[in-house]
Amino acid sequence: MTPEEKQELLEIVSLFDIAESKIKEIERLCGELSIPSLNQLRYVGYHLTKAIAHDNEPHIFSEEIKCSKNHAKRAIYDTYEAGILYLLVEIKDFQLSSSNSSQLINALPNYMELCAKAQEASNFLQKVRLEERDREKYYDQCEPHIEALKNIHYQFKTSAPIIRNLEVEAIEKSKKETRRFITTISLSLLGISILVFLKLYFPQQ
Repeated sequence: MTPEEKQELLEIVSLFDIAESKIKEIERLCGELSIPSLNQLRYVGYHLTKAIAHDNEPHIFSEEIKCSKNHAKRAIYDTYEAGILYLLVEIKDFQLSSSNSSQLINALPNYMELCAKAQEASNFLQKVRLEERDREKYYDQCEPHIEALKNIHYQFKTSAPIIRNLEVEAIEKSKKETRRFITTISLSLLGISILVFLKLYFPQQ
């Protein structure tokens, strides 16, 4: 086996390690394994075994190495895709539950900017899906999107109790202002009533 062929094998091992690491990471995030990613890793091993079995036939070896490498990249992409989809659903749930809150912008001044970032990740997936094939080409473009979504999800999750507290405070403040207004009106009406009473029963001489 030539040094170049050994380097090809080492590259596949590196991609396999990345895929395995990302599968575990996304499993912790989503609470379930990415089955499509695991299937891709099965194909990595299959084509890698065929390549080694034909290491004395350069053409077959090269083709099998290429297939193995593409499946490893696809495993990474599929794993990231599962994580991105999960985070987009979580973010959408927050948007649906909090978008009508009057306290949203007070708790999250950068809310619109965060939504725009989430939309970028969604657009990325849509773009890849339109091509239908060769998704492995995008395996190394996913990480910035999922990192951005993890940050957005964290900000949304931590802001939810803040929004609720602000809403409670706003309601209490409104009640106090209402009570103050009613008290002011009541005192004004009482004052007017007293003046009317005095004018009626104690007219000026």
